[in-house]
Amino acid sequence: MSLLENTPTYLKYTYKLLGIVQFSYNSLPSSNIIHRLCCLPFYLYIVYLIVLYNVAILKKGSVDGLIDRIVNYNNILFFGIYFFCCIRRCNKLKFLLIRVKKIEIPFVSPILSPKWLKWNVISLLVVFLVNTPFIPFMLNTPQSVIYLYYAPVFLASFEIFFLNDLLDTFFQKFKLINQQLHREIFSVSLFELFPLTKIEKINALEAEETKFRMEQIQSLSHYHYDLVKLSQKMAKHFEITLITALILWFETVIETAYYIVYMILHGKPNLVIYGVNFAYISVEFWWFFCLIWSFSRVADEANKTGTFVHDVWNKYAVAGRTDKRIRYLQLFSVRLLNTRLQFTAMDFFNFDWTFGHMVIAAVTTYVVILVQFRF
Repeated sequence: MSLLENTPTYLKYTYKLLGIVQFSYNSLPSSNIIHRLCCLPFYLYIVYLIVLYNVAILKKGSVDGLIDRIVNYNNILFFGIYFFCCIRRCNKLKFLLIRVKKIEIPFVSPILSPKWLKWNVISLLVVFLVNTPFIPFMLNTPQSVIYLYYAPVFLASFEIFFLNDLLDTFFQKFKLINQQLHREIFSVSLFELFPLTKIEKINALEAEETKFRMEQIQSLSHYHYDLVKLSQKMAKHFEITLITALILWFETVIETAYYIVYMILHGKPNLVIYGVNFAYISVEFWWFFCLIWSFSRVADEANKTGTFVHDVWNKYAVAGRTDKRIRYLQLFSVRLLNTRLQFTAMDFFNFDWTFGHMVIAAVTTYVVILVQFRF
């Protein structure tokens, strides 16, 4: 059984080289030593950049400014946390993926999605290409620019791609469940299909069909419950790294936005500097948008199921065909509405669009405060 079937091959190798994935992509038992060593060149390069940057600082005697010190220490913390978290969650993620793959939704055909077309990867390449011409105009050396700004964004972006691939497995299964329930809502009764058949025979067949459909819905509700629990367990393995990345993102966005406002207010027009900062902040907001989108689309699809079950109940209630089996749909609907899927970061906040609005408002507030104090 192959894991991450819808992930392109080039992304799988990139996950390996960055250390985001440190297990084999099949469910067969295999040694993890080779898979763990694939990321060694990347992290050795990061260590080289850290040493190079800090040696340059020592030669100068001090860091040029408080912001550079904060960015330097945050990056060291960021890469360290990512490295150890990726090692710790390796086997747990593979075990969860195997459990998810074993959940096969019957009654419907699987949804096939293209393996090579990834809009988020394409958009990342676009925003990085937009930023590339501005690198020579930055005040730091190219190695410092890579270490301070682009390497953290690059690593965090590909972790979002990996998280999106994991969540896409849940998304497809939730979609299959909703597809089956949607068919049930618009299914035609046997009385309409066979109007000339004897009523007694139709009633008997209708009773058997209703029993079968209720068993289907019950099975689908069990699958939904298992998928909700597994998806929440999956997301918990990314909580620490995402919180760390958000802290670094928050500090960097405030710094860049304030610098843009500072140049505008103090009358220092420089199109190149404007281009550098606007291009970089576009990368940061792109990453934040992809993070929220990855979680919210799965949660939205999962939370539709309770509404669909209630619509099935309404269909039978309007037709006047409620009995003890149909009333059981109310229990399914209540159960699904009480197990709504929400992704949180250690219960501090939810990963949804409301959180996105809150963060943007917080960034705006801090930038206004900095402008007022004229830092």
